[in-house]
Amino acid sequence: MARTDEAAKPDHENDVLRSHWVKPSGPAGYYWFLTFEHSVPLHSLVAESQRSIELPYYDLVPLQALHLTLERIAGPGEISTEDLRETEALAQENLRAIPPFDLHVGALRRVPSAIVFDIAPIARVNELRSGLRAATVQASGPPVRTSNIEPHITLAYCNYDGPVPPKVVTAVAGLDRSKRTVSTRVVDAVMVLLQRGRTSYSWEPIARIPLAGDV
Repeated sequence: MARTDEAAKPDHENDVLRSHWVKPSGPAGYYWFLTFEHSVPLHSLVAESQRSIELPYYDLVPLQALHLTLERIAGPGEISTEDLRETEALAQENLRAIPPFDLHVGALRRVPSAIVFDIAPIARVNELRSGLRAATVQASGPPVRTSNIEPHITLAYCNYDGPVPPKVVTAVAGLDRSKRTVSTRVVDAVMVLLQRGRTSYSWEPIARIPLAGDV
């Protein structure tokens, strides 16, 4: 879609949409993810919600591509295979004391570049982040780009720059009123090599780090 004139854009971020796809396609680097390939309840919730936002301003996330970004490890070419292996080994040590837990998904909101589900409990996700971040720094040194974004799961990425169309406001408000909460079990964290496409992401799993035995 054509970009609108900068002067015509509202100043308030809640009044605008921002295209998520401003960076070129290609390798985006190595990341720690939670992935949800087998979460039937989450797939059901996302599919149900996406039917209400099938609008030209958004690219819907395929169910098999749902993920929660925990931490960035390194950009393309910024880390050696040996450091990746050491990061994996240290992460296994750090996550050994963290038991599996239920992630609750349901609170929905619009940000300028996406529509996302917030998650709970944030403290458990941040515990995972801390363990993975420590492993990454210990293996490859201080230059790790930490994430301070509230943990979330994206169900649609914006592909448009401009004022928020009324139909987007209506669709998201309707979704928010009808939302329900589902739970999905977190049993591991995944190291991935992320690829950015023109309107979607894909990744290659490098390693799965299991959490401690269930308690």
